[in-house]
Amino acid sequence: MNQTETAVRGTPSVHRWARLRPACLAGARDCWERRVRVFPNNLIHPRHKVAGIFTPPLLRSTQNNSIASAGRDGENDRELKTTVKYEGPRELKANELFTAVFTFTLGQPIQPGGRILLATRHVSDMSDPQVDDPACENYVTITRPEGICWKLGRIEDGKRHPWNRGIEFELAEGTVKAGETITIILGDKSKGCPGYRSQSFVETSFHFRAAVFPGGKTDWEIMPEDYLPAIRITGNRCVAVKASVLRPTEQKSKRTICLKPEDTYGNVAGDVPGEVIVLDGNKPVGNVVLEPSRTAKLDTGITNGPAWRTITVTSRDGAVWAKSNPFGPSPVSGHNLYWGEIHCQSGLCDGTNSPKELYEYARNAAGLDFASVTSHDFELTAA
Repeated sequence: MNQTETAVRGTPSVHRWARLRPACLAGARDCWERRVRVFPNNLIHPRHKVAGIFTPPLLRSTQNNSIASAGRDGENDRELKTTVKYEGPRELKANELFTAVFTFTLGQPIQPGGRILLATRHVSDMSDPQVDDPACENYVTITRPEGICWKLGRIEDGKRHPWNRGIEFELAEGTVKAGETITIILGDKSKGCPGYRSQSFVETSFHFRAAVFPGGKTDWEIMPEDYLPAIRITGNRCVAVKASVLRPTEQKSKRTICLKPEDTYGNVAGDVPGEVIVLDGNKPVGNVVLEPSRTAKLDTGITNGPAWRTITVTSRDGAVWAKSNPFGPSPVSGHNLYWGEIHCQSGLCDGTNSPKELYEYARNAAGLDFASVTSHDFELTAA
């Protein structure tokens, strides 16, 4: 396996085609403003406005109430009438089962056709809700006062990009009065459900985004992006270690190796085996104590020889074992070979987390020599 393959397989992401996206981004907008045209938050990229892809209800329910920008850029100045309370975990492991309770206190009545939404960003693979089998995973309940009937709505809606996915309930019968409370329970265990399945990749600040549509001609009431508490999603149990030798064809420098404890889903593992041994052939060259949710580096003191070879990494019990990418003389005389990824996504666009985290992942987990962020211009903002 070469370094590029290691980076691809080692990158947490929801789509297979997105596995080239290390640890993913959300901040460095200043450098992007110098490189691409930035559209105001309340405008839609002309190409997509013509195509009709991003239209109401949620992206542009009012001029200053876009679910894409509300609360993130100080654009949502409307006073919120509805309040939402979250009771649940603040930290989860990737793909972990959990239970969470969301209590909506309505600021205005909801008529038939009105909706309550808990949205997630389009990159999340958080599980889909179900209301049919209370003993199975992902069972979701909603309070049903007398005369009220809810139905499960759309799980995915591209019109509210980038908050495309989520859990939506539509009021089918009756009217919910202002001041009443509506409670939604994800992974309701009262009838045997084991819980709701978390997304399978790490994220520093995962958010649910709450919104209420009262029905009729009224606007959506959309909570700011950071209204509900952030949930930190960490890696799961370590099943492998990925070893990457940096700059494998350089002759003068000694070899440095990056070690990434990895869970089943390609994340940096949260539960690690402790100490691992690094071997050059049968010769130990160092020991490294792995820490939860962290990568490690080891300066081995090894120099390139006349032939290509690999480094072996193993836990003391042999349960975790890996070989590095090959290193040795460059096949191109007078030149070195370098590995990198020039198409990475972040929380600015089709990924998660900050640019800083992405670059740290590229350098310390994937062992790359270079990386770059390539966000879509219509999703960047001036903030």
